[in-house]
Amino acid sequence: MKVNLEVLLLDAKGKEFNDKGKLGDVLYMACINNTPADAQAPLEQKLKVHRLAKKIGSEEREVDLTAEEISLLKERVSMLFPIVVVGAVVDVFESGTIAAVPKKDSAEAKKA
Repeated sequence: MKVNLEVLLLDAKGKEFNDKGKLGDVLYMACINNTPADAQAPLEQKLKVHRLAKKIGSEEREVDLTAEEISLLKERVSMLFPIVVVGAVVDVFESGTIAAVPKKDSAEAKKA
């Protein structure tokens, strides 16, 4: 599934988060922070998360994620973030909700 990492997450009322949180930022943080389960995770699982962090942390605005990667990301987000953030991320992945996509500013639009 092609995922736009620039999507702005929306709260339960449909409003943007105060910090203009982007999907990519939340997913990256979910990969680089330890969950309680990480201490006992096998090496291969830790490497999967590391590779996913590299993919999400790249300069790309869109990345291809497998169903397995999306499942892993949702699990990690649910362990590390408040419920409203978990809901916003799951909404983007599961219900096809396309949150607000930032508009290109005029300087960025000229580059494109």
